[in-house]
Amino acid sequence: MENCTGVSCTPGTTGPGSTFVCGTSTVKDGDNNTYNTVSIGTQCWTKENLRTTKYLDGTPIPLNTSGTGDGNPGENWSTKTTGERTVYLHNSINETNYGYLYNWYALKGISLFGSNKSICPTGWHVPTDAEWVVLENHLGGKSIAAGKAKALSPLWKSGSNPGNNESGFSALPGGWRAGSDNPSNPFPCTICPGRFREGVDYAYFWTSSEDITDNSWIYGRYFHYNSLATDKSSYYKSSGLAIRCVKD
Repeated sequence: MENCTGVSCTPGTTGPGSTFVCGTSTVKDGDNNTYNTVSIGTQCWTKENLRTTKYLDGTPIPLNTSGTGDGNPGENWSTKTTGERTVYLHNSINETNYGYLYNWYALKGISLFGSNKSICPTGWHVPTDAEWVVLENHLGGKSIAAGKAKALSPLWKSGSNPGNNESGFSALPGGWRAGSDNPSNPFPCTICPGRFREGVDYAYFWTSSEDITDNSWIYGRYFHYNSLATDKSSYYKSSGLAIRCVKD
């Protein structure tokens, strides 16, 4: 919910009829966590990664604590077909710094208790691939957009292209969790599913858009510590990436 009981509002106000001001007003999720917002071109984004444990209707999003950093045989993350969340390396410090990693089923609102549940605050949604393109274009194109979106933070691995966070997007290197291994891979990785990967090196974000060549894959974006570019890739629905929300 946004401040002011779900309607637009200004900071510190609580009644209907107030005006939402992107970059100043805040929004709340199903857990009542508060998020700062940032205005970037024609869009309004949450300034932090999602960290809710519930959908807006109060339905819980289960926490997956299976496996180790290497995705050992005890992990079951990659087998899930309903919404789950996890913490990078199961370390609470990473939850504080980066929020949760969610599988695609969570962002689509597919739970054990029904479907079509909302994970973003009221009036917000998980951005489409096209909405990420709008962001990149406003920041000068994908070849330099990440440089304007990466937070100035010691959490990032040191590199020669750290970026300047000119946009205020404040991306942090929360890594990701691998889903199922690609069955067409000629060199399948039998321990990759469920493995946590590339924290401090990369920030990964879901889009809500299916890969146009294969709807079992979903587009995402990633930023590298030593690159100014935003990069696009596709991920299994069982993968775990961070979520940013954009205003409707």
